[in-house]
Amino acid sequence: MFKYYCMLVHTNPKQVRLLINALDDEFSKFYIHVDLKCDIGSFQEVIKGNNVHFINKRYKSNWGSINLVLATIEIFKTVISNENKIGFFILLSGSDYPIKSNKFISDFLINNSEYNFINIDTVDTCWSSKEVKRRLKQYNFCISNNRKNILSIPPINSNMFYEDFYKNIKKVYTLIKSKQEFNFFLLLKKRKDIIIPYGGAQWIALNRRTVDIILNWISYNPQFLKSHKFTFVPDEFFFQSIIKHLQNKFNIQTKSCLTYANWNRKNVKLPVTFTSNDILELKVLDDNILFARKFNTVKDESVFKNIDLKIRNMVNTK
Repeated sequence: MFKYYCMLVHTNPKQVRLLINALDDEFSKFYIHVDLKCDIGSFQEVIKGNNVHFINKRYKSNWGSINLVLATIEIFKTVISNENKIGFFILLSGSDYPIKSNKFISDFLINNSEYNFINIDTVDTCWSSKEVKRRLKQYNFCISNNRKNILSIPPINSNMFYEDFYKNIKKVYTLIKSKQEFNFFLLLKKRKDIIIPYGGAQWIALNRRTVDIILNWISYNPQFLKSHKFTFVPDEFFFQSIIKHLQNKFNIQTKSCLTYANWNRKNVKLPVTFTSNDILELKVLDDNILFARKFNTVKDESVFKNIDLKIRNMVNTK
């Protein structure tokens, strides 16, 4: 069974190369989407191989925008077009790293070939009611490449707009000043859910059958993709909602996602950027956790060798 690693990257080409070198085997292929804001040449210069493919159609991967969803869809389409063998589509960032051996990963996927690894929960379980409204009921506009410069504005004909009237009026003024005055007319329409929304982590692993089903459904329901253009962080509910909507019809089976991140540590920026001091935390993770994030060579380059030696090459990772 092939492993199609679908990678969303935007920085640190040498770290991405470390990730690919760790995962590379005869059953692995790598499809890489480089943020349009970045120089793709800096990645192509250090990442080479017959099983490495760079995605031609690229998007500006602004955090919180629909572009991460569009980039993921583009990777999926490219893999489907290029490959005809059964396998898993495994979504990774350039900040991820495997914590199991390649043989363990392959055996695990073969033994769970009928499953898809994706967390799917009700939106009320995932976020506060205020956050649900921001993500799904308000319009969210990126007015710069700075992730903090996102305007969240309720529809003008909704009660939400008048609950904080003066603040929202200022946001409308900022929107118009940012040369997005044409988007003002969107605010005259209330947002409606086309299907029931569900949430979960972005980092998913889907079998080929499920990817085919999703892409086919999107092609016949383009309004769903269009409706998410101005939602907030749609990569955390777009695919979850589709799978939940189609789950019974197509008997789509799911298990929890394969990537570990620590969102609970106190007094640090979250998720935790792991270092060699965290080897024990990573070593004791369950067998159904194959990857972890985040890592950064600038903070600790030795962590990758320590994971290879002390976790991935140990007997318990087969």
